[in-house]
Amino acid sequence: MKHSTLHVVIIITALITAIIHLVVLSVLLGQLSPLFMLNGLGFLLLLGAWNFTPGFLSEHRTALNAVFILYTLVTIGAWLWRSGTKVIHWVFSPRSTKSSSWSHL
Repeated sequence: MKHSTLHVVIIITALITAIIHLVVLSVLLGQLSPLFMLNGLGFLLLLGAWNFTPGFLSEHRTALNAVFILYTLVTIGAWLWRSGTKVIHWVFSPRSTKSSSWSHL
């Protein structure tokens, strides 16, 4: 099966997101976080359903795409909400102040 560039980018970014939630955040926090673990597992489950599309989901491909997009947007929204206005200030701050690290987020 030939994959388009967009298909490959979606697979890679979903895998990176799942690994960050399942492994990296647990290591950084020093403990397992159930919400991060569930979010990582959710990305893996949706990626599997989206990439392999089992028979019972084949006629609902558009709905599966929408669920995957919505899940991603909710994850980004939760991150922005959890970070407060720090991310927004960093994005819209003058370039000279962006040289600092992301550790304050």
